[in-house]
Amino acid sequence: MNKIIVWQIIITIILPIMVWYFKVKIPAKIKYDYDFKLSELESKLKLEEKVMEDLRRNAIVGAEKRQGILYTRKLEACDELWEEVQKLTSLKALSTYLMGIKEDEFLKSDYKNSNNSLLIESFGKITGFESQKKQTTKNKLSLQRPYLSERLWALYLAHSSVSIIIINKYESLKNGIDIRNLIDYNGILNLIKKVEPLKFSAYTEISSVNAFIILEVLENNVLNEIKKIHSGIEEDKKNIETNREIIKYAEELRIKEKLKDK
Repeated sequence: MNKIIVWQIIITIILPIMVWYFKVKIPAKIKYDYDFKLSELESKLKLEEKVMEDLRRNAIVGAEKRQGILYTRKLEACDELWEEVQKLTSLKALSTYLMGIKEDEFLKSDYKNSNNSLLIESFGKITGFESQKKQTTKNKLSLQRPYLSERLWALYLAHSSVSIIIINKYESLKNGIDIRNLIDYNGILNLIKKVEPLKFSAYTEISSVNAFIILEVLENNVLNEIKKIHSGIEEDKKNIETNREIIKYAEELRIKEKLKDK
């Protein structure tokens, strides 16, 4: 009898409680633990997202700052290059004065007993080349090379190479010493043809007759290239490769000239 009562109690009271516990309480506990851990995970993810967003924002700000610094350095480099080009503007006028002088005949004359040297020097003074030469400081433009475009550097090398021809002729005539063999005239001619094939392809030589035009064209192109850099226009890959080849050629020319000078 007692057993029956016990089982009745179990069936009517304890069993429903156990069913309720396993059916309601345990799932609720599991759900609570799950929700708690999920909430904790979401908080961690949000924190990590915030950290990542801060890092990303700082990276963007840093990149923009670096870009700003790089752009400023580019502009400064362009200014220095243009300043170097402007130091040689007197050569355009000087080349016109030297245009009619035939070096072979002129250098045969007796410099000690003639006014040839004074005549040539007067050309340098009239055109302002002599005064510019005195004011010229050591060219440190090579330090700015990393901030200059390939095209701009190629133009500068071509411009300075043609300038050397005019300076060479002036100093040669002024001092009565033939130093023409120190310059690779054909090499420089090929250089300007590579830089400006459309404008200079028909040229057969660089002389006092056409040096003015060549320097004028190169100077204008340098200025236009600087304007592009100021406007933020970048070189395309094809032009970069082409101008790198031109730069390589120009640098090889300079090495040869230095070896000749020695």
